[in-house]
Amino acid sequence: MLKLHDVASTAINNELHSDSFKIITKKGTVISTDEIRVKGKSEIVYLGDSLEKNSAWSALKTYYLELFDSGVLEE
Repeated sequence: MLKLHDVASTAINNELHSDSFKIITKKGTVISTDEIRVKGKSEIVYLGDSLEKNSAWSALKTYYLELFDSGVLEE
């Protein structure tokens, strides 16, 4: 039985030679390369109905660094 890491590596390597790949979950949900997303939660300061700009940029920078440090942004 292939491990998830092996399947992901194969998919990424094949992506270099084709237009796309699809993942089909146990429930039959199809996930394509166009639908791969990452997400996270951050605390951002609000000022009334607006965001505090520095707080939002700080949260984005922190999230980017988390993704970078974890290797998610590597090809």
